[in-house]
Amino acid sequence: MQIRAFQPEDTDPVWSMLEPVFRAGDTYAIDPGISRDDALNYWTAHHAYVAEMDEALVGTANFFSAGFDAVFDVPARHPGSGSAFSAVIA
Repeated sequence: MQIRAFQPEDTDPVWSMLEPVFRAGDTYAIDPGISRDDALNYWTAHHAYVAEMDEALVGTANFFSAGFDAVFDVPARHPGSGSAFSAVIA
């Protein structure tokens, strides 16, 4: 696994990880109806990073002045009931 700085070409895969977490409305104090652009601007406004494994993004993290947040997406590696799993560390 490689951890690297977020790049503009990471936008779509990062959004695919963030959207279900933000839409659920139970992890972050963010409007669940936040727009894609506003959500990505929020997530990447400071120091945003991605985790890459086998040429696929499997996680994203950011560092705010108040701390650290991360979202990991692991469905391809966990068949069965784990296929819908996304772990959120806040």
